[in-house]
Amino acid sequence: MMLRMAAIPGRTRRANSDEGDKILQGFVPPEIHARAHRGAAARGVSVARYLEILVEADTVADDTADTMLICRPRTALGSGKGKLLQGRVRLDVYARARRGAAVRGVRIAQYLVILVEADPQANPVEQKPMDQLSLSA
Repeated sequence: MMLRMAAIPGRTRRANSDEGDKILQGFVPPEIHARAHRGAAARGVSVARYLEILVEADTVADDTADTMLICRPRTALGSGKGKLLQGRVRLDVYARARRGAAVRGVRIAQYLVILVEADPQANPVEQKPMDQLSLSA
């Protein structure tokens, strides 16, 4: 039996589920697409597994109340605009993502934008170079 490898060397594949998979996808701005790939690379996982990690960590998706975010996310883009961010995820993760989007009152694409923007590993803090002090008098 041949083992399947991750599409990008050095990254791990997510485990296949027995119940099946579904594609979680949405058109997002190019910078969000790039951030998602940076976040996956920082964790050493595929983009599909990265999306699973973000959805599983979303505590708002656990809420059944009709709570809304105070600040609205950047608008996700329609087809033909932006880049398609997608990954094959487990059915339970897909259902959780739909629930998280519904609780927030946004579409799946906007939900993906929210998750990626909130991920610190996808958004490294840029450090500005500091001027060196001269200690000699």
